[in-house]
Amino acid sequence: MLDRLKNLDVQRPDVEELVFLSMLATAYHAEFDRLSVEVPEWLDSRSRELKREIRTRQQDNVDKRVREIKSRLDALKTPSEKREELQAELAKLQSAPTQ
Repeated sequence: MLDRLKNLDVQRPDVEELVFLSMLATAYHAEFDRLSVEVPEWLDSRSRELKREIRTRQQDNVDKRVREIKSRLDALKTPSEKREELQAELAKLQSAPTQ
């Protein structure tokens, strides 16, 4: 596992593995601190990289779910609701100043 952490490739693992590696990095860092040993620079770098990738993937999942919900809500609209939205958008576009 130490080799996986040192030679991290964030593109391959799934989120569960990234979380596990992040936990490992955090525990490893804490042990260096507990023993008053200097933390290797690569460990801090990998830890930041893992956290950034986990946040990015989580935000991607949220964004995907928002798109799915919007799509489902749009599918539930009646034809008259869709027509009203299109007419409002057309009026907005026509009233916008041209450059």
